[in-house]
Amino acid sequence: MVRIMLKKGKEKKVQNFYPNVFKDEIKQIMGIIKTGDIVDLCSEDLTFIGRGYIVENTNALVRVLTTKEEVIDKKFILNKIKVAYEKRKYLSKETNCTRIFFSEADGIPGLIVDKFDKYLAVQFRNSGIEAFRNEIINALKKVTKTK
Repeated sequence: MVRIMLKKGKEKKVQNFYPNVFKDEIKQIMGIIKTGDIVDLCSEDLTFIGRGYIVENTNALVRVLTTKEEVIDKKFILNKIKVAYEKRKYLSKETNCTRIFFSEADGIPGLIVDKFDKYLAVQFRNSGIEAFRNEIINALKKVTKTK
């Protein structure tokens, strides 16, 4: 996996759950990257700081998904969506229209999902999150049981 070394002091933002790493905060990219790639973030002494995905052609090059050394796969995505959905499930007693996934607040930057009765409106807000489109749609179908 490609590692991205942050400049001294910039690791604190990630450790405090700031969801973006900007190009000017990066000291070195150790490998070749493209939009959608999962990368590890590390300090100058190569200590693991977080894991995220690449969004080229923006100043926020990395969108942070986790500060733990965990695998980013369909199980990870399913869990994030399930937790967010369960957190807001009670709202369905009051309305049939709810935002069920709030991007960075729910742990997947760039993903917004609204539920309108039996339908979902899914926003992929950057090109990097598009790489996970199939996993996200499959997880949403499984968790929400909507059309």
